[in-house]
Amino acid sequence: QNQMSLEEYITRYRHLEAYCPHFYTTDGARAGKFVRGLREGLRTKVLTSRPRDLDEAVTMARCIEEDWARTQKDHQKKASQHSQGGRTQVKRHHFAGRTRPYERRDDRTFRRNQPTR
Repeated sequence: QNQMSLEEYITRYRHLEAYCPHFYTTDGARAGKFVRGLREGLRTKVLTSRPRDLDEAVTMARCIEEDWARTQKDHQKKASQHSQGGRTQVKRHHFAGRTRPYERRDDRTFRRNQPTR
């Protein structure tokens, strides 16, 4: 696949396959040859789905590629929101005038509840 897009690779593979139909006669062999030509990350994901024929391998490769593109788009969207200051608001808890929930309102209350010596 090298620098080609997935669609370019599919078109090129099918074009070359038409010229050499006698090399890979079974569906599994044709799918295997197609998968071996994919780029590394895509190849391993398609191989784990264990395609039985060329059409299934092509469908799986397209689905994985679309999912990857969607994920990249989501990451870019989140990154641009973050860089533009579009952070989500964090809900702040109200602790009855105290700045921290572990602070005591009154030290006398704390002393009153301690046992006497």
